[in-house]
Amino acid sequence: MTETTTEKPREDSIPLPVAGATITGFAMLYVTTGQFRSANPAQFLGLPVLGTLLLLTYATHWRLPSSRWYGYALRGVLFGAIVLIVGMPREDTSFWYFKDEYTILGGYLLAAEMVVQAWRWRDWSQPPEAVGVAILLSALIVAAASNTYRHWQVGYFAPVYAVLLILSLRRIGIPAKTPRRATGLLVFRALLVLTALALAYAGVDSVNRYDRIIRRALKLLNRPQMHAELGLSDTPHLGSVFNPHPSLERVLIIDGPLSDPHLRAMAFDRYQGSGWRPMMSERTFVPIDDAGLGSSKSGARATVTELGDLPGLLVAPLDSAGIVTDAEIDRDDQGVLQTHNLTQNLGYQIIAPPRTANQGPLCIALGDQQRSMMLMIPPEIDPRVCQFAREIAGSGSPMTRLSRLEQELRDHHAYSLVFVPTGEPISDFVLNRRAAHCEYFGSAMVIMARSAGIPARFVTGYYAHELEGNQTVVRGRDAHAWAECWIDGTGWVTIDATPSSGTPDALYPRPSGWRLWWDWVSDLPRRIKQTLSQIGRGSVLLLAGAVVAIALLAALYRHLRDRRKQTITKWRQYAGPSADLAAAARRFERAVQRHGLILLPHRTWRESLAAAPAPFQEFISEYDILRFGAADDPHRLSELLDRIEQEPRISNP
Repeated sequence: MTETTTEKPREDSIPLPVAGATITGFAMLYVTTGQFRSANPAQFLGLPVLGTLLLLTYATHWRLPSSRWYGYALRGVLFGAIVLIVGMPREDTSFWYFKDEYTILGGYLLAAEMVVQAWRWRDWSQPPEAVGVAILLSALIVAAASNTYRHWQVGYFAPVYAVLLILSLRRIGIPAKTPRRATGLLVFRALLVLTALALAYAGVDSVNRYDRIIRRALKLLNRPQMHAELGLSDTPHLGSVFNPHPSLERVLIIDGPLSDPHLRAMAFDRYQGSGWRPMMSERTFVPIDDAGLGSSKSGARATVTELGDLPGLLVAPLDSAGIVTDAEIDRDDQGVLQTHNLTQNLGYQIIAPPRTANQGPLCIALGDQQRSMMLMIPPEIDPRVCQFAREIAGSGSPMTRLSRLEQELRDHHAYSLVFVPTGEPISDFVLNRRAAHCEYFGSAMVIMARSAGIPARFVTGYYAHELEGNQTVVRGRDAHAWAECWIDGTGWVTIDATPSSGTPDALYPRPSGWRLWWDWVSDLPRRIKQTLSQIGRGSVLLLAGAVVAIALLAALYRHLRDRRKQTITKWRQYAGPSADLAAAARRFERAVQRHGLILLPHRTWRESLAAAPAPFQEFISEYDILRFGAADDPHRLSELLDRIEQEPRISNP
């Protein structure tokens, strides 16, 4: 019985799982596009049209001709239309290549390339590399669509794409003959896929539904872990120890000059129960635009990179002339700046002030209601504190009185990392001239300034001192506290009454060489990203154009080289042997076999019969002359064949 084999049918269209994963990416990019203000109505037609073109490949067997130029022409049409509809991004800022305008355009171009791949003439069952390219394109489209802060849509699309991706990956490397699956096994796998989808959707829904509740709960719990690593709290309490676990973890890296080492994070105007309020959850934040942030102000700029989880706070000196950032920023009535997205570390620039006591975006003019609040003496404060403060402040300008109060605290109070108060903390510290940490100095300065008729508030932040070249590193152990006072006609000024022995630069030694080396290694990704951010859009577009030009030249060179090879091969073609020569060749090979000699298939006659007798060699020479060279006596071949056939049988040498 003769065994018959059946060839696997040709697949003209992209495998269904790959097409499903691609359409999922199209849908995800479509939703992402609609969320950005840069989107225009024409953009919404692009992806449906491309998706329709992709699905039309299942309705017809017609495909682009095999010539590569047809594919290039289709790419040119699609890419040109996309650039005209979507438009080229014009914004050129730091990390411009991460902006939604660029990733959306990239997603559209990738979608167009996917359509070109789908309409190419190929068998999608052979080779598997074609499916791999299609899967890679679908993954890049999903990556472009994922450039959004609205993670709910990514969560809903991701499970579908993941399942289709797994099914698509099975098409790579499948053998020609696959065993037939049992129906029960297929049903079981289908149930597993449905279960995975159900669990994924449930998890995403739970995270999105309770995300805000969880975030608010963390804020209400005061986030002790954040306080331990960053040294700050949104509800500072006058305890026995400030920043009990000074951390070497870096919170900020600042490249550029700073006008003041005091980097304010939060300000508080209400003293209650040995602590300062309001909490972050009690504050009212309102949006502030670029004009309010002073983004267009002139001056030296320092770039700030946040490495710690500072719940979206922008940390900067009080007198900063402006803040430059791509994030949407809110501000409360204390001048505290915070981004909308509390889960993202910020990168921003601080514009140095043109003069001292500059009033920038962190300095909000004092209103009547705020003035009353910042002159209020809490009832728990001992009246003797107020009387003592007025005596020390004396008369003169507000700045002169503040200087006297600051000098009193510096001269008569030592710094101590530990302070256990007796009774009301601030009163005990001031009246008994106790030694304490920076929170007590800052709090006492606020209460004493208010007692002297000067509005004041309590501030927490960092004291930046670890300078290396033009870069300043701020660590969790650099947390500090001080006061801010309002002077009519001048505005807000920073007053730090903590003795010089109590500032972080005096308290802590320089980090060890091992720690600095580890920081350098940890900082490599940030340095690479910063280097990339300095590459302008024009340079990248020029480089991309050069790469495309080189690719086109290489393709043209390859095309011309192939054409030349074909032409040379055509010139070198020669006519087949005549009927007489072909008959002589067959007769010669039969004679060779009768003599027991072997003609090797991968060698010429001359190579196979190199040790054969003279008549064999003579026949080969005469045959070559008649076949490839000048004409000779054809009867000579017959004579030589007669001699060979009459030769006695010989064995193969």
